[in-house]
Amino acid sequence: MKKTLLIAILTFSITIAFSQSGFSVYVKDMVIKMDDPNQSLYTKRGYIVNHNNHAIQLRWEKLTESLPQGASVAINDPSSHWDSMARKGVIRVKAADTAFFDLHYYPNGQSGNGTIRISLEDVKKQYKATDLTYSVKDLHFSGSQSNLQVDDPRVYPNPASDYFAVDGIDHLKEVIVINLVGQEVKRFAASAHAKYDISDLTRGLYLIRLVDKQEKVIKTIRLSKR
Repeated sequence: MKKTLLIAILTFSITIAFSQSGFSVYVKDMVIKMDDPNQSLYTKRGYIVNHNNHAIQLRWEKLTESLPQGASVAINDPSSHWDSMARKGVIRVKAADTAFFDLHYYPNGQSGNGTIRISLEDVKKQYKATDLTYSVKDLHFSGSQSNLQVDDPRVYPNPASDYFAVDGIDHLKEVIVINLVGQEVKRFAASAHAKYDISDLTRGLYLIRLVDKQEKVIKTIRLSKR
């Protein structure tokens, strides 16, 4: 099994490698080219290589899905059951071994483009987490798209230790951290893919207030600082 997977990786003509100190993720390309929305399934094959002489466990999580209404995504790994509703799971990779990590896109007859973001993180947090961004490109679609289903805003990781990020919403102006007695303790100018530093805050529960460019509060989310 190990030999077969390694040969498959080496035969990739174009490989994007996310190198970590303890593991690497290999995906041939991150674009799902869809020429027929009635095709039942599109698959992007990937591999996770464990560089350690001991087994590791990696947690994957679907951060955001911005897809045509009715389309869905499932992660297929050695432990999963191809459940499109599952938002997270854990993969165990044996010492100095390789495991597959596939993304399955089900258009369900829906035309249009989209994106999917997935994180991979060592359960023990010994290694830096990796974010994978897949794009769905409908080869026959043009024009604006109003049928996207977008996740609700979310704060991650949650609980958080040193920082948190915000996903699932565009056009934010500010991210405000409030303690449980209603006092503002931090205020950040929002930006795409930003990590907001809370390393100096004491442990406990906080409220994260998301404010858009029209000064409207989009959502308030509870965050646990550990």
